[in-house]
Amino acid sequence: MIDKTISRITHQIDDIMNFVRIKPQVINEIDVISIIDMTLKSITIPKGISINVEPSNIKIKCDSKQLDIVLNNLITNAIESINYQGTITVLPKNIDALEN
Repeated sequence: MIDKTISRITHQIDDIMNFVRIKPQVINEIDVISIIDMTLKSITIPKGISINVEPSNIKIKCDSKQLDIVLNNLITNAIESINYQGTITVLPKNIDALEN
C-alpha cells in the first residue's frame, strides 16, 4: 500500500511540474497509434491488467510529448479505477466519425 501511495504521489508531482514549466510546443503530424504505443511503453502495467488498442490510421497535429502526458494520466487513472484488475480498451476515433 505504501508503494502504491508513493507511486501515486510521485506521479502527481511529476504532472504538476510538467504543467507549470513553460516549454515551447513542438507541433508535428503524428500517427495516433504511435503516441499510444509510446505511452504504453512508459507505463508499468500491473499483472492483472490487459490493454487492447484498436487499430487506427488517424494522424493528428500535436505536441506528442504533451499528448503522451495526457494519455499516461488517462490510462493510469483507468488502471486505478478498475482496481488493477481487468481490461482497458483504447479506441482511437476520428472526430468526424463521432459526429455521425
